[in-house]
Amino acid sequence: MKRIVIVSAPISRAIRGFGLPREVMLELLTKIHNEVPAKFEAIRSQRMDDDRYYRHRMIVHDIDSNTEHLFVLAIDDTTSSDHLIIANIGHGMPW
Repeated sequence: MKRIVIVSAPISRAIRGFGLPREVMLELLTKIHNEVPAKFEAIRSQRMDDDRYYRHRMIVHDIDSNTEHLFVLAIDDTTSSDHLIIANIGHGMPW
């Protein structure tokens, strides 16, 4: 069963607050909605200190500046059996 990813308004504001180029932001949102549920079974065991959440890391390549952006998501998979709720997101450079 494919779970539905929930990106709340505060998470959307956080993503906009990163100041990403439009193409990077679109790629990030696409990856969130496609990669997170696709890799759920393989990654869900990477629990955080608060075991309601698991950690999902993803890299988005910015072709224009030839840089990579690392995103770390805290995902709640315990509140609903049908949803993966993005509880927090962080942004940094992987190298």
